[in-house]
Amino acid sequence: MKFANGRNGRDGLCGALALMLVLWTGAASAQQAASVRAVYQAKGVASTPDAAEWSALEGNTISLLEQVIIPPVGGGSVKTLQVKAMHDGKWLAVRFEWQDASEDLAVGVEKFRDAVAVGFPTKASSTPPSPFMGDAANPVTIWQWTANRDADAKGKGEFDKNYPKTDGVWYFPQDKEASAKVKGWRDAAPVQAYEAKGFGTLAKTANGSLQGSGVYSDGKWSVVMKRKLNEVPNFKPGTSSQMIFAVWDGAQREVNGKKSVTMTWMPLVLDAPSVARSNP
Repeated sequence: MKFANGRNGRDGLCGALALMLVLWTGAASAQQAASVRAVYQAKGVASTPDAAEWSALEGNTISLLEQVIIPPVGGGSVKTLQVKAMHDGKWLAVRFEWQDASEDLAVGVEKFRDAVAVGFPTKASSTPPSPFMGDAANPVTIWQWTANRDADAKGKGEFDKNYPKTDGVWYFPQDKEASAKVKGWRDAAPVQAYEAKGFGTLAKTANGSLQGSGVYSDGKWSVVMKRKLNEVPNFKPGTSSQMIFAVWDGAQREVNGKKSVTMTWMPLVLDAPSVARSNP
């Protein structure tokens, strides 16, 4: 098989990519098509990953695989992801949990952060878009939580460590209102919303009500992301949609395309609101 310039090179490259896609699709078929249930909670959704409400819900353990379709390929260090979901008719909250040997919060030269992302079809359709970031006609909505932004938002980032206070240098007083503005300027929201229309097209979108928070403890990350249902594409109580997932391990130098992923869409079912029975 030749990979020189010209037709033979293009044909060989296309053939290799086609073979890789077939093998990857075969591996994807081994992933369980788990149905993630968003349980209806009349009293409201949990906003933090350690909230007691999550312990009462049964989670889905979802298999993850190395991303090998588009450069930079790699990842795969995180093998499984546990997912739980709930809604109260107004908000959808999703909880993620995975094993990670280290808490990686920094971004810089030779420094990479931990992260998790979930994707949904942007448009209602009987057939979900390509799980490989969708396409121009069938985009994918993505929420991504990153450990570095979460740490910055909580005042636990490494800015002070990398840039320590120096005598004689004036620092702007940081009251609560000013801190909020500074975090906005520095784009320190723990979760960011994106839309993708195929590989290499990821673009930021308005976060709206999107929120998130993470906790690292006992060698694992627990993260919650939530957003108002009326800002989530196609989500209504009593209906279903689809989900895809990705996880990055900073200690393993995972960033961009180097990640652990699901290669098939996972069904997401939103419970219909409970109907209280009248007393006989």
